[in-house]
Amino acid sequence: MKKTKGILILLLLSISLYGQKKVSGIEFYATTNIGVTQYYGDLNTHFYYNTIIPLAYGLVVGYQINPMIGIRGQYMMGVIKGANNQYSFTSDLWDVTLCPTISLSNLVTANIKQRMIDTYFFGGVGIARFDSRLYDIKGTLINEYEQNQEYIAVIGVGLTCAVLPLLDVNLEYGNRYLFVDDKLDLYPSLGLNDHYGYYSFGVTFKFWRSAKRLSMLNF
Repeated sequence: MKKTKGILILLLLSISLYGQKKVSGIEFYATTNIGVTQYYGDLNTHFYYNTIIPLAYGLVVGYQINPMIGIRGQYMMGVIKGANNQYSFTSDLWDVTLCPTISLSNLVTANIKQRMIDTYFFGGVGIARFDSRLYDIKGTLINEYEQNQEYIAVIGVGLTCAVLPLLDVNLEYGNRYLFVDDKLDLYPSLGLNDHYGYYSFGVTFKFWRSAKRLSMLNF
């Protein structure tokens, strides 16, 4: 609860600081990205990397409100895999998330007008839909769950680098937390352990750009 109040205070403070400033270039942007997924859960409690790299891709559409605060929606589609010494699972998954963004660079040094590199934080909620299959050590299918849909919470960080006035590239990591435990990997547990990450490289195209702005998150 204290963390939530802190985020709300930060958002209100940002809007108050920039609310009376004349903004000539409120910006829309779109990012296409490709990357890999990483499963964390009951079938992967000791290893924090995948032995087989599952690919994923995504699309982000965003709207920058002021130099510090933005809002964005993301679609991600990919495969998630996990295993231990008894079971393995594979899940075909897509999710849709809606998140506010906070420019960490502008939070610390807001007076830099021509920023080439920016770091940012994002967090929000969304919906994930997946088809999961659980196998034993011999590769025999023992359980499956198709078209399962669950709510998720997402939190992540990213790094943006300006390449051209209307083009950025970025590296990003977002972690998705499920509110249920046994739907993604089909392995029951007493704790809420299932979550998954998305590491991505993206290219951002900017629209309606202010003449005073260079990077995606800087006026």
